[in-house]
Amino acid sequence: MVRGRHDAAGGPVVVGADGSPSSDAALGVAFEAARLRGTGVLAIRAYVPAAVTALPYSVIETTERQLLEATVAGWKEKYPTVRLQTLLVNGRTAQVLVGATRTGQLVVVGSRGHGGFAGLLLGSVGQQLMHHAECPVLIVHGPAPADTGAHGDA
Repeated sequence: MVRGRHDAAGGPVVVGADGSPSSDAALGVAFEAARLRGTGVLAIRAYVPAAVTALPYSVIETTERQLLEATVAGWKEKYPTVRLQTLLVNGRTAQVLVGATRTGQLVVVGSRGHGGFAGLLLGSVGQQLMHHAECPVLIVHGPAPADTGAHGDA
C-alpha cells in the first residue's frame, strides 16, 4: 500500500521483528527491498512488560534484546552488504512502527490474519499502519520462500 510520502527516500526500510513466522517472512522481504534500494534495514521489536512481574526491568529488557538479535541473525549473514540497525522499544507495536514511518522509506510487516480467513484479513498492526503510516507500507502474507534464507527457528 502506498500512502504518505510517495517520494520517501534516504531512510531505512523499517521492519517489525517479533520472531514470529510472519515477521521472518517480512524480514526477508525487507532485506531484499533494502538491497534493491541501496539502503539499510531498521528491525524493530516493540514490547510491553507485564504490569506485575517478579523480574527486574533490566532482565526483561536483556531477554527482549536477545530475542531481537536472534531474530535478525540469519538475515545479517544472508545480506552482508545491507546495513542493519536494531531497535528495541518499550511500547505498543503499532504505535512504535507508525512513529518509525516518519523517517523510513518503506515499512514492512507480516500479516497474522484471523481465523479461517487468515489470507484475507490483516492484523491490528497492519491495519494501524494502513491508516496512519507516513511512508509506503508492505504487508507480507505467508511464510518466507525457501530461497530467501528463512531460518524458521530463529
